[in-house]
Amino acid sequence: VRPRPVEEVLDDLHQLTALVDHPHIAFADAVFNDPAGHWRELLAAMASADLKLSWTAFFQPAEFSRDDCRLLKSSGVSGLEFGTDGSNDAALRGLNKPFDFSLVQRIQRQCVENEIPAAHYLIFGGPGETSATVEEGIENIDRLEGCAAFISTGLSIYPGTPLAELARREG
Repeated sequence: VRPRPVEEVLDDLHQLTALVDHPHIAFADAVFNDPAGHWRELLAAMASADLKLSWTAFFQPAEFSRDDCRLLKSSGVSGLEFGTDGSNDAALRGLNKPFDFSLVQRIQRQCVENEIPAAHYLIFGGPGETSATVEEGIENIDRLEGCAAFISTGLSIYPGTPLAELARREG
């Protein structure tokens, strides 16, 4: 993670809001909610600046505190996009994700309770996927209330990654 200084981001946002009435920002970041918490510092500054904008970003599934939910809303969030990827624990393990599907369900419940729109991006066909895991995954997705689900099949395999090595071993 290489965060930009909060002041620089705020300067950009102030310039944008001077040019466009109520702009919508999509932060282009694979994991906006970095583990070090830089995202909270940025959102607190955005909330304090009382910018007239809405925003969204890609988040890795991770639980939010009550304060996080208040901060998301006060900073102008219009929705959260989660790189959930797997629709059940087997698929998540196959993708080496650091969370299980029960966490995904808890996060989605938090979003609904706090009236924060959410979308989950899910992939079928990863390592270890079977007909049974696909059926379980569809059932799990159906249980995610109040969200959009963007579902795709297949994975991009990049050289030098564990996924590339697995694909090579499996022929």
